[in-house]
Amino acid sequence: MSTESVTEQLKISGYEILHKIGEGGYGSVFLATKEGTGEKVAIKLVEPRAQERKRIEREISNHSSLSHPNIVSFLDLVKAGSFLGLVMEYVSGGELFSYVLDNGRPGLPESVARKFFQELIRAVDYMHSRGIVSRDIKLENALLTGKTYPLLKICDFGFSKNDDESIPKSKVGTPQYIPPEVIVSERYDGKKADIWSCGVILYAMLSGQFPFQRLEDNELSCAQRFGAVSERILNCTYSFPPWFSTDSMDLLSKVLVFNPDQRMSLEDIQHHPFFVSDLPPGWHEETARLKAGPGSQRSITAEEITQVLGGENFEEQMEDSSSEEPELTAEEADLALEDELTRTRT
Repeated sequence: MSTESVTEQLKISGYEILHKIGEGGYGSVFLATKEGTGEKVAIKLVEPRAQERKRIEREISNHSSLSHPNIVSFLDLVKAGSFLGLVMEYVSGGELFSYVLDNGRPGLPESVARKFFQELIRAVDYMHSRGIVSRDIKLENALLTGKTYPLLKICDFGFSKNDDESIPKSKVGTPQYIPPEVIVSERYDGKKADIWSCGVILYAMLSGQFPFQRLEDNELSCAQRFGAVSERILNCTYSFPPWFSTDSMDLLSKVLVFNPDQRMSLEDIQHHPFFVSDLPPGWHEETARLKAGPGSQRSITAEEITQVLGGENFEEQMEDSSSEEPELTAEEADLALEDELTRTRT
């Protein structure tokens, strides 16, 4: 997708493209400005193909229903040629993934990692209280507001689900972060799966590496690599570097457990000694206030999506567009496993 091919279409909707800032499996993200105000925004362009209808509707509906300081704000939905434009708050500090790479040798200072973890848990707790699960919580989906004492914000709800839908069963997400039950179970609790992924993020921030990945995995074939990581996840095979504090090890050992029913809850995490250390005054009261708030004023329905498309429906490219999202293949998993957190630790 070229910048030139969408610039003129977005101008009609009141936005001017500056340049591309990201590329994902389901669309490209552009930095743009809103005409009249000059406000910088991020616009994710997705192609409304029939086979992805439910996933796109879920992403837009779930994301637009949330309003929280630790979640990227959904601002608008526009049409850009044959694409849907998801207009979101622009977060200038980049991904937490890059922050860990740049500052985490051999890991972020515990106080910094704890601050980001506190903000991550606050956002996930709010999201869960609204009946929404992410199923793709990872370093790349946590953005930072700047370089100096940044605020963390969750982004990308492409794999999200809500309580009004069926129990999750698809094996989606990113291999390093997926919990055992997603690998072995036909159905699983999305909220408990999200908690596992939060634990993986904390481990990665503190150590600069993933708990279930090894340098020697780079010598394996695609299928072997995915199998090796999956086996370690299923066996909960991980160890703690010597610089981990007692409190951090205790918390992680209660989050990264095989049985999701024995996994620490968000409520318990927020009262664990590791979490409450250096906690700002009034944190729990503010968290409760945010959860009790009215939510977003801009929750978008499937009908509104059709209206944005000019009354058109999603392209009828497939007879059945209601199926679950495709599961990860070994090849796709291998691409996700080839990341710098491992390759830069050689």
